Amino acid sequence: MTNEETSNDRISFLVGQYWSTQTIAAQALGISQPYINQVMNSKREVSGELLQKIAKVLPEVNIDWVVTGQGEWLKPVNTYQKGGALPDMQAVDTFVSAVANHYQPSLGVKQELTLRQACYRVLVDHPGAPMSALLIAAGVYLRFIEAYPNLSLPPEAGAAAVVDPLPPVQ
Repeated sequence: MTNEETSNDRISFLVGQYWSTQTIAAQALGISQPYINQVMNSKREVSGELLQKIAKVLPEVNIDWVVTGQGEWLKPVNTYQKGGALPDMQAVDTFVSAVANHYQPSLGVKQELTLRQACYRVLVDHPGAPMSALLIAAGVYLRFIEAYPNLSLPPEAGAAAVVDPLPPVQ
């Protein structure tokens, strides 16, 4: 996305990234389908209320980017130093939410717990990696979790025992 694009264009981009149709996007955001259509086609301005709804439903999205086009579209995940502080549960929750919104998996309870463990492992193993790389890493784990519903990650080895999609950041 370039800075010449409007906030309407950036909303269209987000709808394409997270939802397969305008109807699903409208339902997720709690707005009408005609409204999201008008916004995406630049027939209506992006309202503060819509921005608030996006921030609530997609907490990983950088609202400043939606408004101005400046910066990255995803907020950076907290960076952690190897051997330093571990990710807090809020960071894990935000990342799990980002993965679920991005990939929209259909998982059972055990698979959701395994995905949560994998997301935690991704944050620990790849400190400082950009959100897009973290999403790819978690997506690889997610595909294993979906393909092998009874998969459990070893508690000591974590997700890296299954597959290590990204080498640790040095």
